[in-house]
Amino acid sequence: MVTRVARVAIRGTPLPMSIREQIVADLKQAMLSKNEMVRDTLRMVKTDLMNQEVALGRDLSDDETTATLRKAVKSRQDSVQQYEAGNRPEAAEKERAEIAVIEGYLPKLLDAATTRASAEAIVKELGLSLSRDLGPKDMGRAMGELKKRHGALLDGKLASTILKQLLTQTG
Repeated sequence: MVTRVARVAIRGTPLPMSIREQIVADLKQAMLSKNEMVRDTLRMVKTDLMNQEVALGRDLSDDETTATLRKAVKSRQDSVQQYEAGNRPEAAEKERAEIAVIEGYLPKLLDAATTRASAEAIVKELGLSLSRDLGPKDMGRAMGELKKRHGALLDGKLASTILKQLLTQTG
């Protein structure tokens, strides 16, 4: 039997909840308030998180939890496109509502200007100059460094686009 231990700091003040703990608390609240859409969405998210924990054999870090939530949002966005293509607006709307619930647990992504500034700094630090041929390996080095510094706050697609522009521009 697993016992629950409250997260309490040394002086007795509660520590901030992890994303997973917040989801579980909100799931309980949704069940009590009979909010079926939020309840069902949070149950699916909780299941996704549990499946990821089982696959890894350990508890997820907040960054891993965030990555799992982003994957759930992306999957639902793909479903929205398919439902709209199939002329099923009610199903697409349900998916959009689920996306809104999940996005409430995600930290705000870095904006384009911040991502560009960070990418430019990393390109300069890594010495990726345009005077030589730049390849996928250079892109990978720069992207890896961006992910290391910003983790779950980085929009990978935006960062990739910006790095491609920076590494292919002629100057």
